[in-house]
Order: sequence, then structure tokens, then C-alpha cells
Amino acid sequence: MAGTKHNQTIALPHLLKSLKENETLTSKYIIYKGSGGLVHMLTGLQCAIKIAINENRILIIDTLKHSCFRANISDYFILKEKQIIIQENYNDIINDEYKGLKIEIIKNGGTRCTKGGYILHDLNISKTPLNSEEKILIYAGVGQPGRFPNLKLKDAIISDIIHKYKGHDINYIAIHYRNTDIKNNIDNFINKILSSNCGDKVNSIFIATDDFNAFDIFKTRLPEYNVFRILCPMNFNGQNLHYHVKDKKELVMNTLYDIYMILNSKYFIPSMNSGLSTWCIDMIKKNDNIFNIKTHCEIM
Repeated sequence: MAGTKHNQTIALPHLLKSLKENETLTSKYIIYKGSGGLVHMLTGLQCAIKIAINENRILIIDTLKHSCFRANISDYFILKEKQIIIQENYNDIINDEYKGLKIEIIKNGGTRCTKGGYILHDLNISKTPLNSEEKILIYAGVGQPGRFPNLKLKDAIISDIIHKYKGHDINYIAIHYRNTDIKNNIDNFINKILSSNCGDKVNSIFIATDDFNAFDIFKTRLPEYNVFRILCPMNFNGQNLHYHVKDKKELVMNTLYDIYMILNSKYFIPSMNSGLSTWCIDMIKKNDNIFNIKTHCEIM
């Protein structure tokens, strides 16, 4: 990740050279303001990257003020995008403005979600115009679920997760059951288990869920299996976790822990309406994931 004095993953020298030589590139920026849960935020980032590439813009990734993240992307991930310059600060445009908003206001402002899109100080930033000649664009939103080919976790994060859960290196079925703001029918998951022949090969089931009550239901209705979990989600009476869990680092790490467990499973039963499940499916099918581990998982 390039751009801040505090960030040691600096842009490649040839990119910095081309930046100095290309006045058009130095004069145009796109600011990506984080929104939504982790996977939602990453899909939106992919959209911002495409805009930056297509329009020769420097990309400023701003997730510090995002209420579901409260960190820099580079605190968790390495983004190896060679076609553009990426920064995590506003130093080069601190004296500029966008549609009458000073950069300092943009920098310190978070987004709010409405039916019409994401709003920053009364500006809808989900509808950033393409091929704009403006020096600065701002974008927030969600893109297509699936693969982030240039995104990897930092080694320290991977080591922490592997060390913490290395004792769970067993054959198991992983279920991702999403059921707060996005709903699923638990009967469909249980029936899939009961109608399969997985029990002849695997007798343990790992549950990754945002539903506080789901684990006990799975355990009661599948007594012949060893049903286990790594994390117990907090109970927010059906509301999503990403806006309501106060410790955002714990929230992100818990999400990554669940993804790691899913990727290491023998069989995976996803919530097909969930971005997290869709991302896991994509990583499994392509055998290319943020942990740089090999997967041998079958999607049910």
C-alpha cells in the first residue's frame, strides 16, 4: 500500500517516476470512503480502483472514519495494485475542495446510508460520474461480490489467526449462516446436512453466524454431530453486527477467523445472499485466497 509516511509498503519506484512525469495523473484523484461491513467495503474499494485505473487517478483510501472499520486498510491488508498510485492520506490535496466542501471536512466526515445511496455532508457519493474532468471525485458504495485478486492479508494477521486456531485442524463441515439484517431459513441448512452423505465422512460441524440463537438450534437439531464454533456473536436483537459491535478490531478479526475456518473445511454450506459466503466460494473455486493457503473444500 502506498502513500503515508507511516506505511512502509511504498509504491514501486517506476510508478513514482511515472507519477512525476505525468501531470494529468498528478492532478486527478478519487477518494474512496469506506461503507458497510468488511466484504461490502472491499467490493466498493474494487469499484474505486477500476475508476482510478480508467481515469488515471490517484486513489486515496479513507476508512479511518468508517464506523464499521475505524482503521486503515493497510493495518490488515496488502494491496498489490501496480497500475495506480494508492495513498491513505490527504496531504497532496489538503488545500483543495470538492463541490464546495473543504478537504478537511471530507477527511473528518463519515458516510450515512440512505435509500438513495451513501451521503457525505448532503452529497450523494454513490453516484460518482465516470470520465469526469474534475480534479477530485469521492466514492462510497458496494460492488460485485467475489474475488479481490490483488488483496492479501498481512503476515502478522495470518500468523495470529493460524496460531490461535491451529488446534482445529480436523475434517469438518463449515456452515456460514447469515441471519440478522440479511435473512436465511435455518431449515434449509439442516436439511442439506441430513440429506447428504457427509456424515459418513465427517462428524463435526463448524458454525459461523451472526445469529445469536443459531448455534443452539444447530446443536439441538443435529445431535449426532459434534457441532462447534470459535466465536459467539453478540445479541443485537436481529440487527447486524458491523454497525453495533463497539470494538471494531475484534469485529474485523472475528470475521477473518471465520473465513479462515471456512477455507480449511472439508465441506462448505454458504448463505448465498451473503457477500462473505460469495467471497469464500470464489476463493475456494480459484484456490487463491487472502491467507495464501491451499484449500480442499467442496461447496455443498
